[in-house]
Amino acid sequence: MAPRPVLPLTLALAAALAACVPGPGVLVLRAASGRVLDRESGAPIEGATVVEWWRGAGRMGGPQPTYHARFATSDAGGRFGFPRALAPSPRMWLQKTYGPSYGFFHPRYGLVHGGEPAEGAAPELSGSLAEAELRRADLAPVCAPRPAEHWQRELARVACPPRPRRGD
Repeated sequence: MAPRPVLPLTLALAAALAACVPGPGVLVLRAASGRVLDRESGAPIEGATVVEWWRGAGRMGGPQPTYHARFATSDAGGRFGFPRALAPSPRMWLQKTYGPSYGFFHPRYGLVHGGEPAEGAAPELSGSLAEAELRRADLAPVCAPRPAEHWQRELARVACPPRPRRGD
């Protein structure tokens, strides 16, 4: 009886295992446009830094890591837009991606989390001057000495006061 070939079986097993190993992917960032408005008056908010981000599933109930974030600035009519783009993603096999979610920062309104718009709906973000002090407190993790996530470090450049240097 001739020995059975082991190489094809080994290659098939290796290919099956490789499909299960986490690896980089591509995240398709859809074009999106929306508005930033004052909740009480309905007036547009000019100069708001709008954040669009995608999160992954947290492990064992832990925090959801941010896979990608991008930024835009609202114009005089409160309008903002993001072009269609592709971005690298550390997304793992069978892992869910949540988003996009939206929020904005404005010095008068603080950091406002807007959440995910309904499927196919344009994001419309609104802030309230009456809640501005609470929303400025939401900047604490962003303005921390070492923000945890990349999007927080980018937003810190716009939203956080400069830190004193040693010896100042």
